[in-house]
Amino acid sequence: MPSAKNLTLKPDEFAFYFDTESGVEVDALANFLKRAATLARRHGGELRVLGLREGSLTVRIRAIQKSKIAQNAKKEFVDRPIDTTVKVSPFVVAIVYAIVQAMSPEQSGDTPIAKAAVGVVENHPIKEISIITNDNRIIVMDHQIAKTIRQAQSEKSPPVANAVRAPTLQVDDVLEQIAASAKHGELMGQFVLVDGTPYFRPDGFHYLVPVNSAESHRVTKIDSDGRYMVFGRIVTVDGLPDSLIIYSATKLGGGSSLLRIDGF
Repeated sequence: MPSAKNLTLKPDEFAFYFDTESGVEVDALANFLKRAATLARRHGGELRVLGLREGSLTVRIRAIQKSKIAQNAKKEFVDRPIDTTVKVSPFVVAIVYAIVQAMSPEQSGDTPIAKAAVGVVENHPIKEISIITNDNRIIVMDHQIAKTIRQAQSEKSPPVANAVRAPTLQVDDVLEQIAASAKHGELMGQFVLVDGTPYFRPDGFHYLVPVNSAESHRVTKIDSDGRYMVFGRIVTVDGLPDSLIIYSATKLGGGSSLLRIDGF
């Protein structure tokens, strides 16, 4: 089996390894890679396929930072259980961790990439799917994980006769909700300082949105342990949240408020 020792990877690269002797259907592989690319974009990055390795299918990937969200990758994931050394860039660690989390059985297969991976394993003669970096190999899907996910899905699903399907929220729908919450002064979350720069993490999301200091009203004091209700505007780039302009913010549960004072 390929490992970090016999794959030539640069610090900004990682690989998907499919343990198979007969390959993967093109449509199934494309769907899986598309889901991985979507996940990377949510963390401010872009994935590029650099090549395929002969034998068991190995897809070599380069992770490229594309927005301000990616600037916080090192801070956001520095305490995660994936070793960060000079062999692997912090941004690759961030992307790999996000993929591992999205495909974990604890998510019950509710993420698009987990569903795509389960389909690949169930419908092709594949023993496992792994992610390989220069210093790590993580199994993200095999038949046992797929079985666990399917079982969790069946336990969560109501009887077919009584099932009522809720509409699936797409990325655009979620962003629209966040933007509407900010516009109406109902966006809740937490402020985080990264190297002296303020970011805002909306409740229910793992990524941080940079605060637009030039157009925001000044925050006299940021309490990173508190939660705030923010009135402002989300600025998007390529359909993803790129920065937050703050008009006012009130600390939930009482305490100091962040109100209309000039510049950060």
